Amino acid sequence: MRILAPLLIATALLAAERSQVTVGQWNGMLVVTAPAGDGLERLGGRLAQRITLDARDQALTETAEFLRQATGLNIVVAPELIAQPPSITLQVKDMALGSVFTWIARTAAVHIGYVNEAVYIAAAPVAGAASTRLYDVSDLALPIRHFPGPSLTIPAPGGTGSGLIAPIEAPAEEGRYDLDALADLIDKVVNGHK
Repeated sequence: MRILAPLLIATALLAAERSQVTVGQWNGMLVVTAPAGDGLERLGGRLAQRITLDARDQALTETAEFLRQATGLNIVVAPELIAQPPSITLQVKDMALGSVFTWIARTAAVHIGYVNEAVYIAAAPVAGAASTRLYDVSDLALPIRHFPGPSLTIPAPGGTGSGLIAPIEAPAEEGRYDLDALADLIDKVVNGHK
């Protein structure tokens, strides 16, 4: 159960994005494959770098070139945006680079992500490569064993006593969680399948 809680939290977060996630089962483990996000979080502290930018009706390619020189990051503009670059009007002073990227994405109606060690600006959403994780849920698949307890009696003087607790019968079927049902449940939550 310790593993199940983070798994369900992760799937709930993915459900918010409505990403296409595949969930399968292998050898008592759940195999979850999900597309990565835009990946800008991998820049870490570089997103806190302070930038001053004054762009008035400036082409996106010129703004990207300025940011490339100011930050030292590899910034790549998609070919369709090079052919017809949107214009940007943005004036910021001493703003964090992450916020500058957010404002450029909003004002130019583009998407910005971090792919293959470069900041990539494109017209379509930027997603990194899919990642696969294994979650060991084999403890859910193991049957729960029931062992008979000791017979508890209260001794009576000069007698055999009386039973305090009736003997517990072992259930006819041992409990076990169906991992296929768990994989289907996660798939329904994440992908919205019915």
